[in-house]
Amino acid sequence: MANYNVTTFTGGGTAVTAGTQKEWIGNGSDDGILIGSSATEKIGFYGFTPIIQRSGATQGTFTTGMTQSTGYGFLTSTAADAAVALLLEIRLTLIALGLFKGAA
Repeated sequence: MANYNVTTFTGGGTAVTAGTQKEWIGNGSDDGILIGSSATEKIGFYGFTPIIQRSGATQGTFTTGMTQSTGYGFLTSTAADAAVALLLEIRLTLIALGLFKGAA
């Protein structure tokens, strides 16, 4: 990572003011940035313990028909349960990475 002490630098929509030190990931090229080289390489954010990529059946493809004839807009309660399970897995993944606090 490089440290920049700049007068003005706009990156990610945020201007950095004069004399401010920030660490940037990247070299300014358009070739992209990868974090982790495999699903078993651990990463973490905001001081959280790094973890490997989560996996599990609830991360499978979610497809369902939608309807307004049932109380929740799903064709079946099984489809509604699958949507809730997927949402909870996304939430748990974000919490485990430290990208979502998960509590007040």
